[in-house]
Amino acid sequence: MLDYLSDIVSFSDLRRHIPWQLLLTGKFLSTMLPISTRVRYRSCCALGLMRCGGMKNVKYAFSVYLKHFRNFKTCDNRVKDFVCLELGPGDSLFSALITYALGGSFCYLIDIDRLATSDVIAYRQMADYLSSQGLPTPKLSDCKRLDDVLTACHACYGSSGLKSLQTIPSASVDFLFSQAVLEHVNKNEVYTTMKELHRISKKDGICSHSVDLRDHLTGSLNHLRVPECLWEATGMNRNSTNRLRYPDFLRLFKKTGFTLVRTRRRCWKTLPISKERLSHPYRAYNENDLRVRSFDIVLKA
Repeated sequence: MLDYLSDIVSFSDLRRHIPWQLLLTGKFLSTMLPISTRVRYRSCCALGLMRCGGMKNVKYAFSVYLKHFRNFKTCDNRVKDFVCLELGPGDSLFSALITYALGGSFCYLIDIDRLATSDVIAYRQMADYLSSQGLPTPKLSDCKRLDDVLTACHACYGSSGLKSLQTIPSASVDFLFSQAVLEHVNKNEVYTTMKELHRISKKDGICSHSVDLRDHLTGSLNHLRVPECLWEATGMNRNSTNRLRYPDFLRLFKKTGFTLVRTRRRCWKTLPISKERLSHPYRAYNENDLRVRSFDIVLKA
């Protein structure tokens, strides 16, 4: 039912016409409801209070995976029997099938809740798409549940966030990636999460991340207007974005042991909001750093 609502009852196109204050208030109110992360996620996506990942679209999911996989292939020749981990798969676990199709031996999928669709038909559609691209796929005709699909793909779905990461053996992952996920990790858990990612990566393992630094409401920096104490007190740090900026991420990657291979920044020509309108901590940032709206980064463990 939640999957259906997310597809049919979507008001995200109206978001651009709604004042950011109202959107932020709606997001805040959603954090106060005694509901699961999964229900909150689906509801916020349906109401346009959150940008959904779109990973139930087979072509889009495949293109995202390939983007990160090319970074892995460029840096590492272990493109057969590799172990993959996707952090924050979101709407689907299509990466399990894609890993299988591209020669991987195992795929970990780690999220904060069971947010992915359990509709086996969706996974058969992805298998059909991969077959149309000339790639091998697991046999899914006998699969009746999502767990059956995961078994066929040699994959594991962990839905307890950091706790799930901590169960993965050290130095066991060749290729790790995330798509617009790291900005959502609880600020109090970012360092520990990155440390875990480094721990589970094999020596010279490759990490590829895409990070969106915008407010995820209006595509601007309106979330940086809110004072830090209010952001923390309302729980927005846990249910929205951690508000870390580009240099903060670079510092944490280095601190947790990763080596920068390359990075690509996408920047506004001018700040969408004047620094004077931002809350106090963000006024101290260099304007060039604040103009970074998103970035791709490749790291080596």
